[in-house]
Amino acid sequence: MGEAEGGFTPLSQLKPSPEHRHRVRVRISRIWESFNPNDGTVFGLDSLLIDDEGGTMQAHVHRKVKKRVEERLIEGKVYTLSDFEVCSSKGNYMACRNPFMMNIGAQTVIDEIDGDVNVIPLHHFDFVDFGDVPPSMGLNNSSLTDVIGQVVEVWPIQQVPKKLCALQFCSLWIEDFSGKELDVTLDVCFPLQGKRIHGSLFISFKVLPRFGNTRSTTIPHELTSSKKSHSHRLIVHPHSQQASSVDPTHESQSISQRAQELQSSWRIIKQLQSLDPFELPKDAKFVCTATLKEIDCTQGWYYLGCVHCRHSIGRDGSEFWCSQCDPANKKRRRPYVWYKLNAVVMDDTGTMNLMTFAEEAEGLIGVAAELLKEIADDGR
Repeated sequence: MGEAEGGFTPLSQLKPSPEHRHRVRVRISRIWESFNPNDGTVFGLDSLLIDDEGGTMQAHVHRKVKKRVEERLIEGKVYTLSDFEVCSSKGNYMACRNPFMMNIGAQTVIDEIDGDVNVIPLHHFDFVDFGDVPPSMGLNNSSLTDVIGQVVEVWPIQQVPKKLCALQFCSLWIEDFSGKELDVTLDVCFPLQGKRIHGSLFISFKVLPRFGNTRSTTIPHELTSSKKSHSHRLIVHPHSQQASSVDPTHESQSISQRAQELQSSWRIIKQLQSLDPFELPKDAKFVCTATLKEIDCTQGWYYLGCVHCRHSIGRDGSEFWCSQCDPANKKRRRPYVWYKLNAVVMDDTGTMNLMTFAEEAEGLIGVAAELLKEIADDGR
């Protein structure tokens, strides 16, 4: 079995063996407690591991060693693991398609890595179109199915009594890029953590077997906030002043492929801060999930721009003109007040400033910049 640089074995090369001599470098993409919802029996911890080749493997921690291990494994962190067991997949509700899985026991050596770990992806999904979700997943529950969609409607939380507990869930509708809808039952144990803009949110789901008449889901992960604008969806990328427009009429590219492109551009703040802008392609765009801490207005919060192209306009005495739309004739153009917000955002890896302009910023505030300026000028 081959080893990668540094003596680490790729997850794709791990196979069951009586000798536990392999060492891997992996990120804990997700970690969750596995239990029986009917009686509350805890089976242990399950996690999804990703290595620097993008390979994945599910890992299990038995309940007998759960307390000893759970404080050392943190979601999103990178670790070296050794002295673990590799066995065949248990075959039920697996988070990836690897036929093998890892058992982390009391003898497993766990060391956190603080160095350069940006090469290891934070997430991994195998998205499918809504039409490809099995119609009756109870007949095939070997692996969880990944879908991505926009939340369009949410119903109140409901409860279903069980032997030792009451299960809480809520039903919702999600819609894909082509307008297809999927009814979903969301386990309240896994709350949505995304910020909602104009009632819209792009989110991915692990789909479980049917619960009643809907599909039950777990382990949600926000991809990026979105904003509806007529026939387009605008995905705001924190590394670009402009938004990437997705036209639902262009269906030649599959939904799953576009979802994979979103996934490949995912970055955490620490990764964004380590990028060299001079080495990036001109049209490079990234997606980041972050929390808005504050908006810094010390250097102003708006600019005077062209109503057509949104670029800053020039001034010649009392007259304004747009060098972008009419650089030669300098035709008089009425200045328009546009947002220029210096937003401070954060995630678990750090804090950074995010400049947001024009309509994208207006969607965040909910009020036109010109109206807000009038209110501010009036002292209201």
